[in-house]
Amino acid sequence: MNEKILIPDKNRFEKIKENIKKGGFENLSVFTDFDRTLTYGTVRGKKTPSMIAVLRVNNDYLGKDYSKKALLLLEKYEPIEFDFNIDEKEKRKAMEEWWREHINLLVEKKLNKKHFKKIVDERSVSFRDNTKAVFNLLKKHDVPMIIISASGLGEEPISMMIKKELGDFPNTYIISNSFYYDKDGNITGYKDFLIHTMNKDEVLLKERNFYEKIRDRKNLILLGDSFDDVKMANNIDYENIIKVCFLTQYTMEKIDDYKKLYDVLILNDSSMDFVKELLIEIENFKR
Repeated sequence: MNEKILIPDKNRFEKIKENIKKGGFENLSVFTDFDRTLTYGTVRGKKTPSMIAVLRVNNDYLGKDYSKKALLLLEKYEPIEFDFNIDEKEKRKAMEEWWREHINLLVEKKLNKKHFKKIVDERSVSFRDNTKAVFNLLKKHDVPMIIISASGLGEEPISMMIKKELGDFPNTYIISNSFYYDKDGNITGYKDFLIHTMNKDEVLLKERNFYEKIRDRKNLILLGDSFDDVKMANNIDYENIIKVCFLTQYTMEKIDDYKKLYDVLILNDSSMDFVKELLIEIENFKR
């Protein structure tokens, strides 16, 4: 096994993998986070910004006043997000407050659709190596890929980045925050339900137009990079699941906690090689 891969319980993993291989692509769906899961978490040793962080640290987008206020919100709420001594209910409430306050700030500062293209074109981040191969394999076998992202900029820039860097994938569905716009393309508000880092388990899949495509698929591959990403599977009726987590040097200190949540840990902010090879195993399995 590649030294960049850690599997806490190999016997359990092999058993689940065998069940998923037997089920084939027709019984499989993939659920994934976006930032720092499909994309690299670090570039040249530095933590890569999420889409909203690109906006927050660059005055060229919405001005110095926006950046100042957005950073103050970050300083207030981020310590709460990563404080494991705070009750989860209290943390969820704080995360929702953060997202609502920040989106209200985006409305005030007139975030425009044109900013999305600029962010996609200029952001210093890239998809993990072999992400395109993973997308192509899933498209080839018509496997639904559900991206659930708490992005403060919503689904549009995610869709734009995938199309620009990877191509068109009709089997891919994005669940993220979405906005109302005025005639000039400025956001005027957000559409409920508001997704933040801790409530991905509250996403109501039955209300989505793709639900019929995943309803009877009982095998699942889940990709994430945080403790809370595993919650994407909380309201899914599955029989077999492989949970894969991508770790960087910034998350390695919590590796023992990740071992309790995930079946596979991809260390050193590595590529999508493991996921690609897993899909190839399913493809080549002789039934």
